[in-house]
Amino acid sequence: MNTSRSMAQGNSNQSNAKNHTSTTPTDTPTAPTTTATNNNNNNNNNNTNNSSGSSNNNNNNNTINNYNNNNNNNDRPHFYLLRQQKRVTLSLDTIERNLSSFKIKWFPYNRSISRDELLYWTEVLCNSSPLKTSLIPNEFMLQIENRSTWRKLPVPVNNELRRIFTRAKLFDRLITRSINDLQKIYKDYLNKHCLSFLQEGDPTGLKVPISYEKNIQKWRQEIQNEYTILQCQLTELQDLGVSLLNYVTTIDRVSQVMSEVLDFLPHIIELIKLWLIEEEIYLKKVEDELSSLLRNKNRCNKALRQQHLVVKEVRGNYQQQKFISQRLWQDVKATLQEKKVLEQQENILKNNLNVTESELSLKKSTRADAEVQFQTHQNTSPMFFDHWTDFIEKQELDICQLRLRRDRVKVEWSRLIKSKYYCQRKLDDVDSKYQSCKKVLDQMESKLQKEEDDYLKLERDLDSLIAKVDVLERIREQKIQTHTIETIFMKPKALESESNSDTTFDKASSLVASEIGKDWICLYKILPFRPTRDIRSRMRDIEIIENQYQSSDQTMKEMAYQALQKWKLFSDHSSIKNLTNALERLNKTEILMMMKKNKFISAK
Repeated sequence: MNTSRSMAQGNSNQSNAKNHTSTTPTDTPTAPTTTATNNNNNNNNNNTNNSSGSSNNNNNNNTINNYNNNNNNNDRPHFYLLRQQKRVTLSLDTIERNLSSFKIKWFPYNRSISRDELLYWTEVLCNSSPLKTSLIPNEFMLQIENRSTWRKLPVPVNNELRRIFTRAKLFDRLITRSINDLQKIYKDYLNKHCLSFLQEGDPTGLKVPISYEKNIQKWRQEIQNEYTILQCQLTELQDLGVSLLNYVTTIDRVSQVMSEVLDFLPHIIELIKLWLIEEEIYLKKVEDELSSLLRNKNRCNKALRQQHLVVKEVRGNYQQQKFISQRLWQDVKATLQEKKVLEQQENILKNNLNVTESELSLKKSTRADAEVQFQTHQNTSPMFFDHWTDFIEKQELDICQLRLRRDRVKVEWSRLIKSKYYCQRKLDDVDSKYQSCKKVLDQMESKLQKEEDDYLKLERDLDSLIAKVDVLERIREQKIQTHTIETIFMKPKALESESNSDTTFDKASSLVASEIGKDWICLYKILPFRPTRDIRSRMRDIEIIENQYQSSDQTMKEMAYQALQKWKLFSDHSSIKNLTNALERLNKTEILMMMKKNKFISAK
């Protein structure tokens, strides 16, 4: 009667029955006598499939149970969240069992009479007049009873008609209730608690939150698509079941669409279970990724400290080598200056030697001229002879003195050339050392640059890890301590009777903010929060508020007021009574007197 596709879907649906097919749901009626044997056979044929489906679903349950057993978080909101998730899982299992039991019981069924005979007797029963299926079931069954007695319908036909109508009635009731339950789970639980936490920071590089977001969006879209298809099929069923005659005429198509509807609902249930399991283990995945990031952060921090020591050592060696290079350069400059002085002295000695040589040549020529004149005038008087003799002797004496001075200059020049030679050797040696030192210095500078680059890279990696850890910790904190979970599952009582309206609280907050001054930070740290907000979260709130305003007397009131508004937003204990208790702990008697004067609190 059903197509192969619907039969295959029926088998897949039966495989998800979780070994509960032997238990008949409370809203599923007992089958008529003529088909009881067939239903028992169908139940026996599906036992094998049920065992495989049970193992698959048990695996999912084991995943959840393992997480519950491994979860050491004692936070009450999260505990209530786990209880609610377990309750939702049991509800889904109940719906799936009911659907599977209904399909096993009513699909496929073997009619004991032929289709033509059934149509014939239906026409006889309806007297060729259309009979609306929207009639009250009791009235419709009463008409079947009356007409079957009057028309003397065969028992198989009567039972078959009863079976058809009973199946349709139970199908409508089961599907309607199942869809309502699924929509309630979907709207009241999933859409409220499968929340997006990416607004807590930049999720770049965080695998778990991004994967969670993608899965949630994908499953949400798939569930909406499945609901759309299901609605189309239910509309088609409604169109096919206008009258009993039309209903019986199209019984094959009706059965096929019913089977498809019964197959689509488990698909939606499976999607919701996947979503629920993802939501169940999301916090564990976040904690695992957070642990991995913390390990990477510790390794990076250790590597950064080691790299800092390496950079410090290399920089020290570089500074030492640079100092040596500077000293060698000073030696090179001093040697160059010494060489320059020696060259200047050499030029002076060279000039002196040239002068002495020219004077010596002049004296020699003068003496030679005198000797010639003396030889020429030998017969002259003795007086002339004495004069030339004295003159020649004097010239000879001057020539001897010039020769001595020339020899001294040559000796000095020789010494100077030797000093210049040693100075050049020293210069070559010092310059060689300086060039070698400069080469080593360049190598050390490149090494220092490389080590500093590695240090900066590790610093950036550490900053990135710190940012990721901070984002993931805030996601984890918001996941555990979200105000939505606190409100829905713990259902806190109303605020104390002493609590005033929001307008009164805002006025009191404005008064306290205008008078508290810089002590608003201390006040915010001791204010009671429910759900609990740890000191790190409070310090982050304070930092955010301070970054929004400049620290001055004019903006101090605004910062204090923002802090009190944040307390009002995040805490169920935000009341004038608790604010008064916190001010008493800070000994702010003047502010308390002003609050009494303005009748925010009663005078004792």
